Amino acid sequence: MSDLLFLYKDRDSDDCDCVKYTKIYPNKHIEIFTLHHNLKFKRIDFDYDNATTLLTRKDFDTIFFFNSEILNLTSCEPDDIDSCKKLIHLQEMIKPVYDKLLSTGNKHLFEKVVEEEMEYLQDEFSLSDADMVEILQKYYRDYKDRSMITNVYNNLIECGYEYAYSCGYFEEHTERYFDFNKLGYDLLQTDEFLELSSGRIVKYSY
Repeated sequence: MSDLLFLYKDRDSDDCDCVKYTKIYPNKHIEIFTLHHNLKFKRIDFDYDNATTLLTRKDFDTIFFFNSEILNLTSCEPDDIDSCKKLIHLQEMIKPVYDKLLSTGNKHLFEKVVEEEMEYLQDEFSLSDADMVEILQKYYRDYKDRSMITNVYNNLIECGYEYAYSCGYFEEHTERYFDFNKLGYDLLQTDEFLELSSGRIVKYSY
């Protein structure tokens, strides 16, 4: 079972990391996780009016307060009674927020967000419903959003060419000596690439 919890989605964003996740660490500040980053959650980076989320504005105020206070706790040793009392208070304060994130309601909201994100990928890369079934069957990460795919190539040759070009494996005068089809085939032996039944090649963001 994944320890990632859906936190919110930035609506109307073209950023590949527009869906934000978090994890439960009762004794640590709440972080933002995406496929490419994990960051401190700062109020300045958050726009509630543009967020799809189960949490209320007050819940996010609680998160930001919790983060600021938990960072100020230098220790919670048995002899540091005041700090331990404060930690217990903060844990009790943040628990209702975590309960919402763990709820069936948040799970259902995330399922709707996943549907939106898969539709985005279909439009962006001209993928069919059957393509998406194949893509999701092989994909093993927990980030079910647009960030899961980097590119889709028409065939093995295009895949091999683009990969070799991005890595600087050849120059214009040496291109004719390169077997891009063979390279494309070798790339398919890794988890990063998938050949669809249509012959197109998907590059995952692993």
